[in-house]
Amino acid sequence: MLPYVEERFANDDPRFVNAVLDIENEPSAPQLFSCLWKLWLSGAFPATIGEHLFTIKPKSTEARWHVVGAVTVTGLIASVPGTFSHSILTNAEAGEIEKIQVSAKFEEIKSSLELEPVGSEEALLDIVHKAPLAAVMRLPVPRIVTSVGYWPPSVEAVEKAKALFDAGTPVTFEDIESSNLADAWRFDKTPP
Repeated sequence: MLPYVEERFANDDPRFVNAVLDIENEPSAPQLFSCLWKLWLSGAFPATIGEHLFTIKPKSTEARWHVVGAVTVTGLIASVPGTFSHSILTNAEAGEIEKIQVSAKFEEIKSSLELEPVGSEEALLDIVHKAPLAAVMRLPVPRIVTSVGYWPPSVEAVEKAKALFDAGTPVTFEDIESSNLADAWRFDKTPP
């Protein structure tokens, strides 16, 4: 958060995702998280793996605050065993491929998938090129990750955080959320 920043800072710089908040005073962490979450849901941030810059400015020209930051999009990849085959129909006279048929059959998944983090688009391409058959599907998680949990928080997460805070214990992501990514879909969809 940068107080007293010139209005022209990062206004039209294409490297930044820009947003405006209609509040006079410096925004609180929940206000910032809600703004970033809405930007994420709207597709303002690219789904490409890596760091993306943003600015959040006040709507009022009288307000003297400005937020500049970066969000990190992380990739997670899972491998599912299976088999595939492919057939190519070539026009012998023209020497051109007329049809390609690919068939894939995956085994039933009977336990939880192990997700491996992928830190860059280049690392993802390396994995895809090494695999005999790879399908890449970008599935955005509906909540963003903060240092203390998913945002917006679930009722259970708020209760856990309050209990830790009341006990004088630091609140961390690991204390609030489980390692099950499916939990990112379990929340009240009403914005905080």
